[in-house]
Amino acid sequence: MSWTRSIGWKPSRSSILITVVIALALGLLWYLDPQHQYQRVGKLSDFAPSPGPYPITLGAARVYVVNTGTELFAINSRYRTMNPAWRCQVVWVPTNTRYEDPCSGAKFDLDGSWLSTAYVPAELEPRGLERWAVQVRNGEVWVNRALVTPGAVGSTSTP
Repeated sequence: MSWTRSIGWKPSRSSILITVVIALALGLLWYLDPQHQYQRVGKLSDFAPSPGPYPITLGAARVYVVNTGTELFAINSRYRTMNPAWRCQVVWVPTNTRYEDPCSGAKFDLDGSWLSTAYVPAELEPRGLERWAVQVRNGEVWVNRALVTPGAVGSTSTP
């Protein structure tokens, strides 16, 4: 004797289909919820206040974690350059105490704010570097690449 006969109920095709659709929708909502996309990057003690950033690799992406002593944040190393095909990543240059983009020549302060660029086309506004959301949970630092704060628009004057 099957279980459906023992309880006197046999699920219909439509109730099975509705159950599957609801389960898929809930799974998709969970997957798309940015709160579930945090990745652990280390212990808070690994990121002591410093005059420079800590480079971290998350998959194929490089992120710079910065602890100024009053603020903890993460900076995306990819800069929106004039040519997206370049796929350049900014690098921290300790001797200059700034990030530099080897493709466009753009320069950025420790907090990711735009400092200068050799050439800025009229159709592009110079911008600072993107920041990714950071959380500290139980003494561990977590970064979420899905929660992005765009870099602030800079001035077009070159210092």
